[in-house]
Amino acid sequence: MMTVTDQIFVPLILKHCEAALLQLLQHADVDKQYGIPISVSQLAAFDHGAADMVISNPRALLPFLDAALVKAQTALLQKAIPNRHLLTVKENVHARLTGISLFLDKAASLQVSPAIGDVSAAHIDKLLTIRGTIVRAGTVKLLEARRLYECARCKHRFVVAADLEQGATVQLPNVCPSQKDNPCKGTSFRHCEEVSLYTNYQEIQVQEGRQCLTVGSTPRTLTVVLQDELADSCHVGEAVEVSGVVIKQWGPTYPGMRCHVGLALQATAVNVAEDRRTSLEVTPEAAHAFKLFWEIHSSKTNIQHNRNTHIATPLAARDAILAGFCPQLCGLFSVKLASMLMLIGGLPKRSGSEGGGGDGRGTGGGTRGEIHFLLVGDPGTGKSQIQRYVSRLAPRAVLASGKSSSAAGLTAAAIKDGPNWTLEAGALVLADGGVCCIDEFDSVREADRAALHEAMEQQTCSVAKAGLVTTLHTRASVFGTCNPRGHKRYSPRRPLSEQLDISGPLLSRFDIVLLLLDDMNPVWDEAVADHILEAHSSHRNSSNKKHTGACAGGNGTTPSSTTMIPFTRNHSGNTITNENQDHQLLPYYNNKSISATWGVESLRQYIAWVKSTFHPTMTQSAEQVLSGYYQLRRGAAGRHAARTTLRLLESLVRLAQAHARLMAKESIEVVDAVMAVVLVDSSVVDGESVLGLSAELGVGIAAAGDHFHARPDEAYLKLEEAVLSAVRSCGVGGGPPTGLLGWQEGAQDWD
Repeated sequence: MMTVTDQIFVPLILKHCEAALLQLLQHADVDKQYGIPISVSQLAAFDHGAADMVISNPRALLPFLDAALVKAQTALLQKAIPNRHLLTVKENVHARLTGISLFLDKAASLQVSPAIGDVSAAHIDKLLTIRGTIVRAGTVKLLEARRLYECARCKHRFVVAADLEQGATVQLPNVCPSQKDNPCKGTSFRHCEEVSLYTNYQEIQVQEGRQCLTVGSTPRTLTVVLQDELADSCHVGEAVEVSGVVIKQWGPTYPGMRCHVGLALQATAVNVAEDRRTSLEVTPEAAHAFKLFWEIHSSKTNIQHNRNTHIATPLAARDAILAGFCPQLCGLFSVKLASMLMLIGGLPKRSGSEGGGGDGRGTGGGTRGEIHFLLVGDPGTGKSQIQRYVSRLAPRAVLASGKSSSAAGLTAAAIKDGPNWTLEAGALVLADGGVCCIDEFDSVREADRAALHEAMEQQTCSVAKAGLVTTLHTRASVFGTCNPRGHKRYSPRRPLSEQLDISGPLLSRFDIVLLLLDDMNPVWDEAVADHILEAHSSHRNSSNKKHTGACAGGNGTTPSSTTMIPFTRNHSGNTITNENQDHQLLPYYNNKSISATWGVESLRQYIAWVKSTFHPTMTQSAEQVLSGYYQLRRGAAGRHAARTTLRLLESLVRLAQAHARLMAKESIEVVDAVMAVVLVDSSVVDGESVLGLSAELGVGIAAAGDHFHARPDEAYLKLEEAVLSAVRSCGVGGGPPTGLLGWQEGAQDWD
């Protein structure tokens, strides 16, 4: 093994870790514990056999990697380094292995990167990587990692390490381990108390993500043991990737009782996700397809398919994306648009940051980028289905019920851990970076709702329980659904505020409040029945199906499930023709309606792409629209005081930013501001709408009959005219220029 250390490990470390070792040598504290990251993929490129040995037998190889780090420091000191007399070799240095699965094929990668629920006895003493969320973090304790003993017979001294599998106890050998020519058979040993090595020790619980769960299964957790500098390196609610060795953990033994044994992971490296909002990796193929999709729709381009020519516009592209959202529900354009904007979110702005492109991970003041959405409606209008579909698209999602939730369950609970207390993350903390879906939101007890105020606005959760005082991140969108008070239907004779059992301060924290009504419309009932039966009837198809128009509007067609094929520009200019190639991301245009099948994975990739790529800035025209509408609402007679605060303007900005990102733009233009105003004006409480939009435009307090328009540009023109007329009426700078459908103020550069 010393040959492996000198010929493989030391040269590898000097080649790839020289900068980290130089920083290590400059540290003054020689007793502190240090860690140096070593990439297993780089080790495999250097010597594939050595990498296989490390993965298959890590407990035997890791000490040699630690020894190689010490030798590499000594080798660096022998070079002509400035101020060499100030550098010291650190003995307490450990190899932190990363990138374990990068050099393996897909099948082998699944073996070393299993889901937490798949970790079993077959992985004992193997090196692997798990991913999940920390749901519990124990206190950092002091562990006597090694003890020095002396044989009472031959005076031989030897070191015994604490056995983590036996509760960190020290197991003495049966016979003196001296290697002399005449072996000693002594069995009595004396503890040399003057020499002991103490280190930090912490146990955390890591829970697997919802994407790893099957129907009916519960999320499973795995105990992770952190030592040395890894202790206290991560906190409750954070998403982590942990590499380590699977070990057994034996419980205490009692006469006549079966001993309990469990599995744990002795960590060798911990990587905390820096930004959980874009944790999904977008493939280059998907990014290219999305760019091509918007290049085709960036202007009025002709789409040619089956000898039919159609016009592609940005709004038609937006509606094609929305048509793929929860396709089992007919229509509901406004609800689906609001849900997509919530998933995409706006841009957080923290104190001291310039512009709107910050990551929002600071703890100072500022405005949040997450959008909160409350969906109120009659029973049977599809609220729960929308909520479930949102949870499938979000990078992180937690589902909770208001009836069975408490303040501790939503934020954090204090759990007894031996003589100490520790925190266990609640729903809002676990949803950090994603969406927290709360069904029956109005059933949350009044005493527990106070915990939501800080979590929804400041995006933090301050905890002071059992002597634990800390602040946890809750940077998640809250998606609440509920029925009118008493689980009855909405009554137009009573104000909505009386039918919502939600206080004004909590209601004002929601950016969008939409109401779904079952208005007993025969045309709507026929359209919904036809839509549902089509999915269950193999003999029906969109070409011979009778359409009523309620789902799609004008020409009587509905977004349907179709095959996706790519389009390319021909040499004649603006005509797009389809190619017979296998692709899954660009839409197929069916008959006279634009209907794109965007599956769950395509939508997840698209949401991650727009969130990581686009950070739009506000144009002057859009700013005038938002400012004018805000002043109009503030000056309206009989306004709802809780809904017309400064939070209203912040909500408008977030929604406009999200709409611009949905349409893959770098600037917030009039179309984005208009759609933000329309959604907020649809979020009416006690009939406070100031635009007076008619029900035929698909907006207003009754959204159950909201359909997709066959000609979205014409529908938008009516909305824009209504919004701009209302804004001009308040006399703010004369209002913005009309410039209808003028969102392409600057050419997009996809290169």
